[in-house]
Amino acid sequence: MPVYLYKTAGGQTFEVEQPASDEPLKKHPVTGERVERVFTAPNLGGKYSAKAEKKLLDPKRTAKAGFARYERGAKGEYHKISGEGPQTLKAD
Repeated sequence: MPVYLYKTAGGQTFEVEQPASDEPLKKHPVTGERVERVFTAPNLGGKYSAKAEKKLLDPKRTAKAGFARYERGAKGEYHKISGEGPQTLKAD
């Protein structure tokens, strides 16, 4: 079911899950304040979805392709997760 973003006259935004066949809300469901639907870019799955990105950046996959993968540590240094290369990268 789609999730729609609404905005009150005061600028507060909130999301509502409702069928696409329903009419847009005219009033806030709690306060009764007048609202309007805000149009945003759709979240479409597919080639560039979050799931696909996670699969593409899998440490085993990146190492197999010849890349080293690093993740940032708390102090700004980078620690190797997979692949060949130095264990830690630091900014001097």
